[in-house]
Amino acid sequence: MKFILCVLGAALLIEGIPWFASPEKYREFLLQLTEMPPSSLRKIGLAMMAGGLLLAYLGKL
Repeated sequence: MKFILCVLGAALLIEGIPWFASPEKYREFLLQLTEMPPSSLRKIGLAMMAGGLLLAYLGKL
């Protein structure tokens, strides 16, 4: 349970950095995402999940 909380905390920390560092540019980025086709968003999501799975696997070694 401690490990899950640590991972969630790290994810929230990393996710919050762009909002804190440059909220205007992050908002523009999000607006660009709304214009992308769903197939591109799915590919990005798949790549992010694969990267996260790889990092989790490497972290358990």
